[in-house]
Amino acid sequence: MATTDEYDALTDVSEARLWERIGEAALDRSEGESYRQAIEGLGGRQTRGERARTAAEAWFTRSRESLQDAICGNETVRKAFSSDPGATVEIARTIGDIISTLHLVIPVPTLAMLIARRGLDWICPD
Repeated sequence: MATTDEYDALTDVSEARLWERIGEAALDRSEGESYRQAIEGLGGRQTRGERARTAAEAWFTRSRESLQDAICGNETVRKAFSSDPGATVEIARTIGDIISTLHLVIPVPTLAMLIARRGLDWICPD
């Protein structure tokens, strides 16, 4: 389980960099070959960060349903968002605790912080 310091360290990280970290982790895994193939067709003009963000978006698209299953109906997550929408670190920790059970290939605090910043409506549109 991630520490508060890991979440605190992400408070000043840009959203673009959070996406890059997710993409880098997805690309580094053995199953990352499918993500590498997805970005190869985009040409060589992309920067490393752009390629990582593209891989992250592909990973997120594939993982969205399992993330929604874990997060959207969870009352603890809903309470965290509704009690203090500005408490990003606390919300991210709550989300991180929930999604850590999914055994994701990407850094849980990074994804949790991204979801906390974007909001519950972003991950749970219904």
